Amino acid sequence: MTSMNFDDIQDLEQAFQSGSLPPLLVLPGSIPVLVSAPHAVTHWRDGREKNADLYTGALALWLHAQTGCAVLAAGQSRNADGNHDPASISPYKQELARILQDDPVKVVLDLHGAKASQPFDVELGTGPGWEGKSPLVQKARLCFLTQGFNPEKIWSDRLFSAAKTETVTRFCIRDLKVPALQLEINRRYRDPDNPENLAMLLNALKDLVISCA
Repeated sequence: MTSMNFDDIQDLEQAFQSGSLPPLLVLPGSIPVLVSAPHAVTHWRDGREKNADLYTGALALWLHAQTGCAVLAAGQSRNADGNHDPASISPYKQELARILQDDPVKVVLDLHGAKASQPFDVELGTGPGWEGKSPLVQKARLCFLTQGFNPEKIWSDRLFSAAKTETVTRFCIRDLKVPALQLEINRRYRDPDNPENLAMLLNALKDLVISCA
């Protein structure tokens, strides 16, 4: 695995915002965990432009370097939304299905970004009625607690449950029969100008990926 400093997050994010990456960035993994970032770049939902979830793509690439996880991320802005469009018209979901069919992935962790004004630090979305969600939620919660996150600000299935529309998490659980967890991460932690918060987030995510392998 490649060593990478926290400072590199800014450079990784620039690659997403520059438009130099392929439309879908796919990195094979050496462990059975896939990290997804469908909103890493500007995207379109129902004909309306939506801003990128900043640094979610950079986080996915950092985790790949640190843990060997597989990665699927949106690399260029397109008239599409991989976390909203039905699989029948979604290149993102079609590629995800191909990866999970060909590779022994046990868990998908789908990264998203929330505004700094949201009242939570991270919210765990478990999708539609998944009976096996408790162990994965507890594992994720423990990883964030261990890194110093406030237990009252680690939410689950309150504002962003991943159960509505055609989310990646819902698609994985319902259609592909692969456990998945949506992580809505507050902007305060996706910020290289706040290295303490960023370090907490990176270490928590790294621990989660490794614990899911």
